[in-house]
Amino acid sequence: MKATLFEDDIDAYADLIQQNHEYFISNPTIRSVEEQYRSKSGEYQMTFNSRTTIQPTGSATQLSEPSYYTISTIPRISGFYDRFDILGIILFIGDTRTVNGAFDQKNSVSEIMITDHSSHQPLTISAWNDLSDYFKEKPIAYSIFGFTSLRVTSHKGFGLSTTMSSSIITAPTGLLPMQTCFMNANNKFYKVAFHQQSDN
Repeated sequence: MKATLFEDDIDAYADLIQQNHEYFISNPTIRSVEEQYRSKSGEYQMTFNSRTTIQPTGSATQLSEPSYYTISTIPRISGFYDRFDILGIILFIGDTRTVNGAFDQKNSVSEIMITDHSSHQPLTISAWNDLSDYFKEKPIAYSIFGFTSLRVTSHKGFGLSTTMSSSIITAPTGLLPMQTCFMNANNKFYKVAFHQQSDN
């Protein structure tokens, strides 16, 4: 389940919550996730407020590593609750725009175009709400990023979309990311990305 912080609560809880740690959370607001953002049936989202209290349990949680697909291996037709992790080189990021959702709820979205060695056709990822401005202040030209828990969409042709469970991995590590992005060294995108990765 994802939790959302607003306004003054962002600073209030900033030093209290750490990644990969467990907490007892009391008095949050719990709502059902809109259908288009669900990663599974019956999913809910949590919003912190001034009455919310958070206490650490004292234990840490080991998160599983993403299981990356290449662009060519993602099925063009999949189940509503199927999710995919993907790794690629970012070619272009569109401006963030606002669209109306159910019950006139306003959502922000930006389109991210990526590529990898497996396909000559770039893939568009629609990044929604909290992920739509992820790259606003980050240099990204031909950089390698991972995207997790994406769902297949067909609104404007085949593409992927973030969900409530999605995350963006800034610095993918390990052998698989290197193999996935640099296998085709003759492509100009991979040459640029390889040199940038080597310099970091």
